[in-house]
Amino acid sequence: MTTKLNRPTALTIGAIALIFGALGPWISFLGVISAGPMNFTEVAVAIFTGIGLVIASAVSGLYMRIVSIFVGLVVLSQVAYVWFHLSEAGVNDLVQPGWGLFLSTLAGLYLISSTWVARKPDVVTA
Repeated sequence: MTTKLNRPTALTIGAIALIFGALGPWISFLGVISAGPMNFTEVAVAIFTGIGLVIASAVSGLYMRIVSIFVGLVVLSQVAYVWFHLSEAGVNDLVQPGWGLFLSTLAGLYLISSTWVARKPDVVTA
């Protein structure tokens, strides 16, 4: 039996990936001290608001495609913001990207691409 990925399931998977990515380290100093979205207020607000929107959309079934694309773009913009500051720091040997930043990048790309891969949920008529 094969099942196709539907949009609520795709959004739920994206939300779970975003949660783990947001809780993981985005930057690491000498592999000892880590910082994530909680250390950057604007990044934390954007990421956790996006997680809330994705979960609300998956539960309600409303605007799933629009929310998935919008949140994916917001996540990618926040990831690009952090990557830009990492490249600007000039201390790349000391400060390196963490696994949370990579996972958040993949989650943002997944949210955008899943809108074309996942199908609409089945409508049950009585």
